[in-house]
Amino acid sequence: MRSWWLSLLVLSAVTLDLGLSQSPEREKLIAEAIKCFNKEENVPNLYKFLNDVPATRQEDKNKSQTLKFEIKETVCPKSAKRDLGQCDYKPDGETKLCTLPLAEKDKDVVKCSSLPKPPRRGRPGSGSIIGFLIVSDRSGS
Repeated sequence: MRSWWLSLLVLSAVTLDLGLSQSPEREKLIAEAIKCFNKEENVPNLYKFLNDVPATRQEDKNKSQTLKFEIKETVCPKSAKRDLGQCDYKPDGETKLCTLPLAEKDKDVVKCSSLPKPPRRGRPGSGSIIGFLIVSDRSGS
């Protein structure tokens, strides 16, 4: 019975956190920040929303008033001026971590920095290193 209550408590906390992180106001702020980024930055292709980045415990303690999210490069050239909803992510496109301060004076300042690309996994025979198990015969024969 105790584990049932604990499960319910955890589920409630997760649901509450997801509800707050997906609020319409938050979505609107992020959409405006991405629009500003695409307009101001010197990038060849448009970027669009990829993921929400939840605040860390330390940021929660400090009551950080900053939104964090990831954006990814799309296949749409900036010059095309297309709706982002029509743009697919570029398969090898750059991913950026963005921060948007919510203080009144900094509300229009979105800062994005490139994230390292995940390492590519090679196929056997394509130059990747494959480990081998070597078994020695200790029988002396």
